[in-house]
Amino acid sequence: MDLESIAGIQNVDGRIAALAALSGDVVANWQLREIGVSRWMVSRRVRDGVMRPVGAQEFVVGPGATRAFDDRMRRGLAVVHGGPGAVALARGTASAKLDLLDRGDGTIHVASDRHVRDLPAHRIAYHRSSMLSADDIISCAGEPTTHPSLTIVELGHDHTRYQFVRAMCAARDRDRFDQAKVTELLRERRGFPGSREVRMALQLLADGCNGTRGRAEDLLVAGVLHSRLLPAPDVCNRRKLGIAGIEPDLAWPKVGLVVFADGRPHSWEDIREKDAQEMVTLREHGITVLRFDNRRIWNRLPAVIADIEFAYHECRRTRLRARRRKHASPMSQALR
Repeated sequence: MDLESIAGIQNVDGRIAALAALSGDVVANWQLREIGVSRWMVSRRVRDGVMRPVGAQEFVVGPGATRAFDDRMRRGLAVVHGGPGAVALARGTASAKLDLLDRGDGTIHVASDRHVRDLPAHRIAYHRSSMLSADDIISCAGEPTTHPSLTIVELGHDHTRYQFVRAMCAARDRDRFDQAKVTELLRERRGFPGSREVRMALQLLADGCNGTRGRAEDLLVAGVLHSRLLPAPDVCNRRKLGIAGIEPDLAWPKVGLVVFADGRPHSWEDIREKDAQEMVTLREHGITVLRFDNRRIWNRLPAVIADIEFAYHECRRTRLRARRRKHASPMSQALR
């Protein structure tokens, strides 16, 4: 229902209730004016406890007026505070329901076609998008959110390429990933901050990478990439390893080393059994396996990176010795 249709409702309270139903029980002054609700009507309802101010120009109405301010209301506030025009939740809310870029600190990120001041008290941040239009906004769980392809491109400046691969995989699994649209948007934003990371993510996706799956993996990958003694690994790529569909978090197939970051689920009995079987399979193929608990990654990352560096160079030396023995001449082997 649009504002024009709501304005046709005879009863004032009915108009306000219909408006509130669109945005989590939160309404803004500019919307109330559009449906013919005056400041005097608002003041009277605030005095009677039917409406409660939650911002300079925004109110919670109906049953929400007597409840604590929750995430649903925050999302409604994020949209109505943006004013009329093209506004959509960009991350941490409806996009998170699509498993897209949902590793933030709880801040609601909003894309808007105009400059809007942030609401730090409610952890709401706005990003001005020069390309946002009505066609780029979809509905997810009844909330306006940017199309996953646009979300990926718009927020390229504050995520890693491996996080974007995971977002692309999640969108693809739900038939919401349009690679042609992402490529087109990148072409329009050539040179913009973050566009290179998204381009690299597209290449990784084509190579079989599935992206990092959590913050501990993000931290581990960042630590490895900053190491001067380690080459870039294959991240969550079962295709490159090519062993029984096993997907290690990090892998150096050329030297026969894989690394796993184990979160809480790896302490469950069925997952432990699966991990043990994978370890046996990998060792049968001559692969060295390192496993690190997430807690250790968070608290002792330099020591974890040092262990990986040591294991990498040991595996490399072992492979080199085996290669030399294989290519040694019969004469040299006889002399030994």
